[in-house]
Amino acid sequence: MSKLNIIKSSNKFSSIIKNGYGLNSPFFIFYLKKDDILAEFGICAGKKLGCAVIRNRAKRRIRELIRYFLQQFEFNGSLVIMARKQIITADFESLKKSFFEMSCKLGIIKYSQTI
Repeated sequence: MSKLNIIKSSNKFSSIIKNGYGLNSPFFIFYLKKDDILAEFGICAGKKLGCAVIRNRAKRRIRELIRYFLQQFEFNGSLVIMARKQIITADFESLKKSFFEMSCKLGIIKYSQTI
């Protein structure tokens, strides 16, 4: 398994959210900024989501989704994923389906690949 490239700088998060383009679902908000760099990921869970335990659970679920689809990603640039409230109560299968559909719409996973 290859290591994830994680975005840690708040300036970089702000730049991607401001200059990238986004896509919404009930569980996530994706912000993508295509670049010449290798694929890197950022995960956000705001305080509106709940206490620290809930925010960390949401981030763990998103990280697991990224790991699940890591071999299928085909893009250069930065992807920031923000958690929404429904991610807490959703089952993992519906999260996978939503994540896959949104990734296909953004063009970072090809349609021919399946869940």
